[in-house]
Amino acid sequence: MPATPIPADLAASVWKPTLYRGLLAAAFGLTSVFWADPPADTLSWIVALFLVATGVSVRRMAMLEETPPAAKAYWALVVVSWLVGAIALVLLGSVDGLVWAGGLAWILGGLLQLLAWFRLRTTFGPARDWLVPAVVEIGIGAGLFIIPGLDAHGVFGIAGGGQIIVAVFTLIAAFGLLFDARRRGGVASGDR
Repeated sequence: MPATPIPADLAASVWKPTLYRGLLAAAFGLTSVFWADPPADTLSWIVALFLVATGVSVRRMAMLEETPPAAKAYWALVVVSWLVGAIALVLLGSVDGLVWAGGLAWILGGLLQLLAWFRLRTTFGPARDWLVPAVVEIGIGAGLFIIPGLDAHGVFGIAGGGQIIVAVFTLIAAFGLLFDARRRGGVASGDR
């Protein structure tokens, strides 16, 4: 069964927040590739800032008037889980804090995104793109708990590698939305 096309105005509204999330994930992932051994307290701040910035980007999409109330509720819970995780990361500032606070924030945020995808994928077109990021973020959190004896390098590798995957799928979604908006005559700037 073919997917229902996303209306041009909706695609025009959500492509930028989706792009911002993808760019943040790419920046985080690439930082993990090129900075091999960050100190645990510095990495705690990096992960915390990433969670907050990503929360801001998805909050932007959640606040659009086209976003259904159920999606707004799920994204609000995702953002809260990331913010609580970010605060805990900063307060703990250790590898154990990275594993526990970061792992729980990614697992909870991923589970909420997965529920949002499951509930909204047939009624809200952009939700169809939430499956892979949700599963990958659950995997990031689970990986932090499953692999014993991680140091800061290992935590950053798991989190950064996962976010590279999130970036690829989220950026593909963002550009697909942009092209849908332009092809169907939507306002592709997303600024209305």
